[in-house]
Amino acid sequence: MAKPHEKLAESLAILKKLQQGGRRIFKSDELSRVHRERLLQNGFLRDVIRGWVTSTDPQAQQQDTTPWYASFWEFCSLYCNERFGKDWFLSPEQSLLLSLDSCQGGRPQGLSGGAGGGQRQYECEVVCRAPGGAGEVVV
Repeated sequence: MAKPHEKLAESLAILKKLQQGGRRIFKSDELSRVHRERLLQNGFLRDVIRGWVTSTDPQAQQQDTTPWYASFWEFCSLYCNERFGKDWFLSPEQSLLLSLDSCQGGRPQGLSGGAGGGQRQYECEVVCRAPGGAGEVVV
């Protein structure tokens, strides 16, 4: 029977493969339940919203928002692509701020796209608007 540190090493090897190319955000189903729970329990992953996790430093304090800020735009891109396909875009104001390189992720942001819902884990809001103003969702 494998020892706990061997099981954790196996889970970390799987996480390392997922992180190739610099990824920090993952859909929960990219990891098996056993590996995901083991990595969450040991602080290598944190929940973002239901179905999404971010990799973290296990020594980071629970209230430390650095992992979230570091992966905010990656999450926005992956989440919106998963949810809306290519039918979403940043608000003009947000696009301008990003173009000027003066934007800080993790604050309320304007996104436009299809309809849907989600749960918040962090102090952050992403507003998704359906084209034509048909609806608005805060993630």
